[in-house]
Amino acid sequence: SAGMDCLVHIWNSHTGKEVQSLKGHRNWIRDLAFSPDGQFLFTASGGTQVDGQPKPGDDHTIRVWSVSSGKEIECFEGHVEPVINIAISTDGKQIASGSTDSTVRVWNVESGEESSRFDFDHGFPSAMAFYPDSRNLFVAGSDGMVRFYDFLNGREVAQIEAHKGRIWAVAIAPNNRLFVTGGADGTAKLWTDRTKSVRSICPHDDAVTTVAFSPASTRFLTGSEDGTVRLWDTASGKE
Repeated sequence: SAGMDCLVHIWNSHTGKEVQSLKGHRNWIRDLAFSPDGQFLFTASGGTQVDGQPKPGDDHTIRVWSVSSGKEIECFEGHVEPVINIAISTDGKQIASGSTDSTVRVWNVESGEESSRFDFDHGFPSAMAFYPDSRNLFVAGSDGMVRFYDFLNGREVAQIEAHKGRIWAVAIAPNNRLFVTGGADGTAKLWTDRTKSVRSICPHDDAVTTVAFSPASTRFLTGSEDGTVRLWDTASGKE
């Protein structure tokens, strides 16, 4: 877990006790994600802007930490405004970052170099996920559209109209057959990947800000600003 105190806290999921605290960011930590093998933790940061401009000394970085040692092993720099979200490729070799500077950047985890960058002209990229082939990237923003990019050349290859208003979350099922989106319109939608068609609509009473599949792809979770976390069956679409 992480937040406005600029610290990352790692917890034991069985005991609920804190294992270690990581210090290095200078601003609010906006997002975090583990590598697929669980050995590394990626964190994204960005401070509050003043009059639409970043404050001097703001931290708009993505940092990589060793989970076992708690040490920072890499820092990706390039964004000029807060980094809002990150996504890790399924092979763990690439990390994508989305920022309020309206760019999406993809970084090579091993070399630490920026491997590609493209502009996102639809409000800041508020939700992202790598496609299982690790070449295509789902990116969503304020216009309710999910766009699919070939991140190697920044070319948009497809799009779907998913929600009314901003999309806050997207996740792809481990079986690669489904994906789910969560939006400011108070719904989560389950999609069939092959046809890009809606399979079920799952209502909340406020914006849906986080979504995640179970490892077997048989269920998915949605979290909302209505204060609830709900578990849904992927086959029936029922809670």
